Amino acid sequence: MGGKRDSIDEKYEKWVVRRPGCWGWTGSVDRYGYGVIEKKIGDKKFRIKAHRYSFERAKGPIPPGKCVLHRCDTPICSNEKHLYVGSRSQNWFDCYRRATVKGRGKKPLTEKQVARIFQMRQVGWTLRAIGNRFDV
Repeated sequence: MGGKRDSIDEKYEKWVVRRPGCWGWTGSVDRYGYGVIEKKIGDKKFRIKAHRYSFERAKGPIPPGKCVLHRCDTPICSNEKHLYVGSRSQNWFDCYRRATVKGRGKKPLTEKQVARIFQMRQVGWTLRAIGNRFDV
């Protein structure tokens, strides 16, 4: 089989589905629904999230310790117009805020509960303890 392996760029272009609004993904996805691209370096495999790759390709490097967040709340989307850089705390807070709005999880949360959860996380509460406290 000694054929040329696709570059990351070629793999991304092969699997992204550009359309108005959110872009689709026909490649592999992780257990959370994010598109992934596998890269092999030597005998090690690395998985790169498609939305992070798209962001870096369009806007440059992601600052250390930062996340790439979705404005559209669609994990599979890699449309760089829907992506922005934020902190882990912002990402976590955004997830809870959107869970409130969209009613995901066991039960919807109020804005007051979401604010309290954010405070609890900042002072060291674990996600498991917070989930147990709010039954989510």
